[in-house]
Amino acid sequence: MARVSTEDWISKGLEVLSGEGYHAIRIDLLCARFKITKGSFYHHFESLEDYERQLLKFWERKTLQGLTEVLTGSQSAEAKLNRMIEWVFSFSGTLELSLRAWALHNKQVKKLLITMELKRITMVAQMYEEIGISKKEALELAELGHAAWVGIQTCNIEGVINHERTRQLIHEMVRRNVKEMLGKKKK
Repeated sequence: MARVSTEDWISKGLEVLSGEGYHAIRIDLLCARFKITKGSFYHHFESLEDYERQLLKFWERKTLQGLTEVLTGSQSAEAKLNRMIEWVFSFSGTLELSLRAWALHNKQVKKLLITMELKRITMVAQMYEEIGISKKEALELAELGHAAWVGIQTCNIEGVINHERTRQLIHEMVRRNVKEMLGKKKK
């Protein structure tokens, strides 16, 4: 039997969560799937709740790290916007959807998801402020973009929409809104 690290458990757990949903995050199912004993699980985690907490914290850290890398640097605001849109559409959306479904039934997941959404919206709003959009409008634009992204994940999972064309349309919509908001400010 191969040794399994804490990181392996977390990585495999995210795969299971993304592919099978939150119902599959159970000790017996995970151990059977990985062909590992429950003792291995308890070597790394105190309980299922501890595992879930570490799984969620890892997802949060990696997600915020990725967004930070996209939104920081010396590139222009337009380049940041382009990179952000490309980055958010590089995900299949299944993990986020599984987390949203899980949040309906788990207070810990709901709390983390709300915190994450607020952090994401705040980070994106700050990017809009950097290019000269008022704080209020930057927040509204970030909230709109986030809501559109969440909605598209749901549609994309069902194959209802053309993913590439929708990405282009959102990009165009955001660029138009940014130009309009900056134009108002100059008048």
